[in-house]
Amino acid sequence: MDSIEIIKSLLEKEKMKNTDLARILFDIPKNEAVPAKYRVRISDYLNGKANIPIEILKKIANYFNIDFNYLINSNDNVMPLTRFLPIIGEASCGVPTHQFFEDREMYPVSEDMYRNSRYIVRAVGNSMLPKIKQGDLVLCDTEAQVDNNSIIHYTINGEESGIKKAVYKDGKLFMLMPLNPDYPPIMLGENDEVVTAKCIKVISDL
Repeated sequence: MDSIEIIKSLLEKEKMKNTDLARILFDIPKNEAVPAKYRVRISDYLNGKANIPIEILKKIANYFNIDFNYLINSNDNVMPLTRFLPIIGEASCGVPTHQFFEDREMYPVSEDMYRNSRYIVRAVGNSMLPKIKQGDLVLCDTEAQVDNNSIIHYTINGEESGIKKAVYKDGKLFMLMPLNPDYPPIMLGENDEVVTAKCIKVISDL
């Protein structure tokens, strides 16, 4: 599979058109028509009529979160597409701590694990033992449905961040429960703003 085939497969998987790719590569706002010269340029790239510049390939790799080296050195004998998800920081499994989202380390995941709605947090503390321990990397999904007793990554009022079990009452999230009985639950106030993402998988314990 060469670079052009990879790009075409990515567009097909994400249900994107050539014009969508042109907007990304040439910074064209959604409310503006894609100029003909850019439509032709993308068509020439994908039909092999023009070489794709390295800077364009870098933009494509960054947007789709794939390994740039794989994109430019691909052949039939290399490993399948590798995607990358951001490790956005630390999530407390104990006393909630402030978010540390400035850490943008990227972690490779398989194609089937990748979604645009997913990210990774590094667990800190022992309140979610035995399921999640100190240092575990936890895959989270902002679009997965959160139900009663789902394990979630949460932020409270944009400041406190952690991992707990969601407890609902009358259809409303009202308590964040640890799995470790040595830790107390967190009771949510009426005016607390809570943002949640469902914890899908414990990836590793680095």
